[in-house]
Amino acid sequence: MTDALLRRVALFAQEKALFPPDAVRGEPLRVVLGLSGGADSMALLHILTRGGALPEGVPPLPRFSVLAVHVDHMIRGEEAQRDAQFVHEQCTRLGVPLRTVRADVPAAAAAAHEGLEETARRLRYAALEAPRAESGAQLILTAHTASDQAETVLLHLLRGCGVGGLAGIPAARGVLRRPLLCCSRAEIEAYCRENGIPYVIDSTNGDTRYLRNAVRHRLLPLMRELSSGTDAALIRLSAAAGEDEAYLSSLAADALRRAARPAGGYAAAVLAAEPVPVRGRAIRQALADIGCRSAERRHIERSYACLLSGGRVELPGGFFAAADGGVFTVGRTEEPPQPVTVRRQDLPMELTFGGRDVRLAVFDTEVHRQDINVHKMFFKYAVDCDRIQGSIIVRVRRPGDRMRPAGRGIGKEVRALLGEAGIPPSMRGSFPVVCDERGIVLLPGVTCDERVRVGAHTKHFLVWQRDGERCYDPYDPRVANDGSAKE
Repeated sequence: MTDALLRRVALFAQEKALFPPDAVRGEPLRVVLGLSGGADSMALLHILTRGGALPEGVPPLPRFSVLAVHVDHMIRGEEAQRDAQFVHEQCTRLGVPLRTVRADVPAAAAAAHEGLEETARRLRYAALEAPRAESGAQLILTAHTASDQAETVLLHLLRGCGVGGLAGIPAARGVLRRPLLCCSRAEIEAYCRENGIPYVIDSTNGDTRYLRNAVRHRLLPLMRELSSGTDAALIRLSAAAGEDEAYLSSLAADALRRAARPAGGYAAAVLAAEPVPVRGRAIRQALADIGCRSAERRHIERSYACLLSGGRVELPGGFFAAADGGVFTVGRTEEPPQPVTVRRQDLPMELTFGGRDVRLAVFDTEVHRQDINVHKMFFKYAVDCDRIQGSIIVRVRRPGDRMRPAGRGIGKEVRALLGEAGIPPSMRGSFPVVCDERGIVLLPGVTCDERVRVGAHTKHFLVWQRDGERCYDPYDPRVANDGSAKE
């Protein structure tokens, strides 16, 4: 059993490219291992620390430097303490460093209005990621097996899923690796018996009030009575679904790139023109990119309806999707930024507004006279500092806000100016409006007010500089005399 299982794991790792190709020749690969103390994780610990040559014909595995992490979910009382003590003893015996993390799953589940299983999973992965980042480990390893995969596919079916759900547990995602997905739970337990590897048994694994346990102990045995190939069929289904999901997801990523707008958000028409399987994934990916990973199918459908007809929908976790004027945006529902007051004598000053780092600086036109022959760029990012009345206030737009855009000869509402500049409606609530004590002086990147425009008699100009925008900076050699960034 030992040689056969090691051969399968090594071939699986090679096929799925679980480890860097040069890791077998270099320094030990630093990994974090999720160690519950059960048969699966103890077997994986044994494989990672066994040393010695592999059986003949088996592809080489890297040498590993293991940091074990044990998570106490604070659900099982004394039994959980027993598990923690067992894991501590085994790691001490093997010389493997161990970190034990206590995560109050019941309290977190109540606060987030989630089930215990979902909350435990979320906190468990967070508990593995933190020490990985701190220690500089390259990968996180978990001991999921083919049996876990079969159960997961059925769980997703019962809860209602698409192709992505049928793909089940990926062998690799980000820094996560699951090298035992090619082995059944029975094979892992046999490996433990053959190699004298001790392990503990979680008593809650038999509690069929938990859906996964009900699938494991009631549904799967019934299916196996009907067909002895049930597990293999579910594994084949997950593999085929994973291939389809990867391809469709690549099309969705391409659609998002084509739909992305420089001013923010996505062109709704581009996404709407995609086939149903692609546009749904594109919306889901756009949400995942901002941290919204709990959106269900009904949320994606509502977001698509919003994309077509406009409006706004609220999504789980404090996120939203909105569409207006042909622009589709997703974001986090937040309170608008509070006003910031800046005195002239405090300049230059760095501040944070709307989640972005900003710098307000004053330049002398006697030094930069040649640079200010540009003018158009100054309308968007700079004002005559000597015409500012009193303090500078940075705030968000208010109903009825108006200004006289430089060079236009008329007054316009700020709302209309932001629309003309292509700022998506969902972003206008946090867009900075720069004022003095008489009124609005600048909409950064859009226009300044006629009253404070830079002109031939300007002695000092105030410049708004923000990372990611083409803000004018006369000290920046990449900025040409016509105000455009040099290539």
